[in-house]
This record gives sequence, structure tokens and C-alpha cells, in this order.
Amino acid sequence: MSSSLAALIRTSFDRAVANGYVVFTESTVCTIPDAGINFNIRLAPSLARKPDGGFSKDQAKAGAANKGDKPNPFLPYDPKGFVTEFEHHNVLLNKFSIVKGHILLTTKEFESQYDPLNARDFAAAWRCLKAPGVAQYVGFYNCGGQSGARFIDEVVGISVPHKHIQLLPRADDDGDPFPPIASVLTKHRGKQQADTPFADPDLPFAHSFAFVKPHDADSSDTGPSLANTFRQVIKSAFAAANLDPTPCLEPGPTSANKPEPPSYNVVFTSDWMLVVPRRQEKYDQISINSVGFAGMLLAKSEADLEFLRGVGPIKILTELGVKKQ
Repeated sequence: MSSSLAALIRTSFDRAVANGYVVFTESTVCTIPDAGINFNIRLAPSLARKPDGGFSKDQAKAGAANKGDKPNPFLPYDPKGFVTEFEHHNVLLNKFSIVKGHILLTTKEFESQYDPLNARDFAAAWRCLKAPGVAQYVGFYNCGGQSGARFIDEVVGISVPHKHIQLLPRADDDGDPFPPIASVLTKHRGKQQADTPFADPDLPFAHSFAFVKPHDADSSDTGPSLANTFRQVIKSAFAAANLDPTPCLEPGPTSANKPEPPSYNVVFTSDWMLVVPRRQEKYDQISINSVGFAGMLLAKSEADLEFLRGVGPIKILTELGVKKQ
């Protein structure tokens, strides 16, 4: 890359907003304290007006020919959303953004969104997280039908079975810490060994964290080391839910003929990772993906905001996840 990743993201985003590829939605943030976590709630009323997919006929045909009858916006991708490429991944802009600089890491060859993250995925993600000058990012991965991955149905009108990691930057109006769930980790810092799974006793839903040791983005050991830690965290999280993690550690279904493995959410920064098994996608009519377990929720209306405030984020997340066994 002749330009820095930070510069490429900025210029690509501004250009894509100007030419209409990226639909940027203004939002406001309010805080809902719950169980010692200051949840960030982004209110974006214009998202209630569901846009069309915005994908070309060629993309739709390619998606249908590739895997099933749904368009795949990542294979081929629209050049207007391209930022840069790595060996095995493309860096693309998130087409419908409420935070400037929201990017996607998509595999160059088709891999299923049901597949676990692997060493190549983590190596690519760390190249973004550790790139000089980039914003503070949180990464997340929605795996499985109940993970909130289908939230994209409500936003862009299609589901995307092609593996993609999302990287969400810290916005100017985000509070401290970022993401908010990091406040849970304060009492564990310095007490838990790096790359070793642990749970927070005060969170009522099954989950597992791990601090990760510092990794050089260019080291050949980064991807394999992080993938190994990730597998241990999945095992720990599913044990807390009394679920078998085996189907989540193998490539998932590529057709309706294979059973769907259990769903889960992944949240990570360059400092730690979190896995949460999922039981259902929605609470009432509100769909929540991995970002919810990072402590950030989306409200499409004042009514949604008041609903979240009245029920409480922790109760909602517990219902969507699995209560600790």
C-alpha cells in the first residue's frame, strides 16, 4: 500500500459518501447505565426507512451463481466501496454506516459466515487494528443465524453468507471506555493470564473473555496465536452455556442440507477478545448483533430508545444469550 491504511480509509469513505455509494446516517448517542456498564445507545431514526439493497444486477447474478439465490455484495465487490487488499482479504467500506470509517474485512474467496475465524482472519484484522494512525477500532463477527447476522436483512434488504469481519471505529461522541464492555475488564486486569479464558462473575449470560498478549501485526505468529486463543475462548464460553462447541470449531454449512451450528458473537480489540453464545436473534422486535455485547446498541426510534431504557440492556442481552449454567 503506497498510502497508509488510515489515509485510505478516510479518503475512500469521503469519496464514497460523495458519490452515493456509502449511505451515512447521522446519529446521536445517549448512555444507559446498567450493571456498572455505561451502554452507548445510538439513535438513528432514518434507519427505520428501510433502503433497498443498493446492489447491482451483476452482483445479484454473481451471488446467485456462487452460493444460492441471494446476491453476494462481496464477490464481486463494488469498486466504489474498495479501500485496499491484503493477501487473503479485501478491505471494504460498510455501505450503510452510522459511524465514519466503518470497514469490513471480506475473504477474497468464498468462505461461509458460519465458519469460525481462522489464523488468516486474525492476521488481517490485526493489520487493521495496529496500523499507524488508524482510529481506535473494535472488531466483531456475527456467526450463525441467531447471532444478529440477519440484522443486515433489515438494513440493506439481504443476508450476506460470505464471511466478513466488521471493524467499527471509535466516534467522537463515544464515551470512555471504548467499547463500553471494557469497563468489566478493569477488575481482571493484572489478575488474569494472557491468552487464558475467564468469565466475569457479575455478567449473567454465558460468555468468555481473554486478554491477548501484544502482537506485531507483521509477525507470522500473530494469526496462529490469536486463532488458538480464540478456540480456547469459544470452548470456555460454550462450556459456560452447557453447549457443545465442536460444531463451531469446524467449517459450517454451505447449504440447507447441513444442520446449522450454534450461533455466537465475537468482539475483540488489540487487547482482548470476547465470545458469547446466542439463543435468539431478537428481543421483542429489536435485533442485536455482536456490538450489543460490546456495550453498544442501536435504536431506530425514540420508542426503541425508551424500550431499551425500560427493559435494561443487561436483561435483553441475557435473554438473547444463554443464562449461565
